[in-house]
Amino acid sequence: MEEIWKKLVAPNETNAVSSLMQDNGNSKLLMLKSLGQRFLLSEEILIVDSLGQLMLLIANAPFLESDEECLQITNIIQWGIKETNLLPLITEHKEKDLAYRCLLSLGLFKKALEKRTNRHGAPSPNFYRFIGINEFKNLGFIEISEHFQKWECYLSEITC
Repeated sequence: MEEIWKKLVAPNETNAVSSLMQDNGNSKLLMLKSLGQRFLLSEEILIVDSLGQLMLLIANAPFLESDEECLQITNIIQWGIKETNLLPLITEHKEKDLAYRCLLSLGLFKKALEKRTNRHGAPSPNFYRFIGINEFKNLGFIEISEHFQKWECYLSEITC
């Protein structure tokens, strides 16, 4: 992450940014949001640290409340990138695996879920939303469960 933000800030800002990025409070979240804005507005193509780039995209979510939530969503997307099929199957997927699949499939492949509902009698997107919210709650990811629908929408927007 440091590699990417050093490309986004002026040399005289590096010490201040470094200090804020090590903070565990709101300062780190505000710094992530600021760096995220700089990243989106940057005309330079930054081919470094794809995980850091993803985190900066997530940090731009207007409803984001903590750097922990930002990291959790980043990790969920990173997990999803490695999966060959993200569609949730209630009979096969449990707990974290099911929660991640519900969020990612609703955010990225909602039309596929709707098609499964209409053509194959699979559960509706609302069912997966309910399951996802409750699974995240049970896992202790309270902020994600509270923002589940907002994350769903945000993920659909950044992938268009």
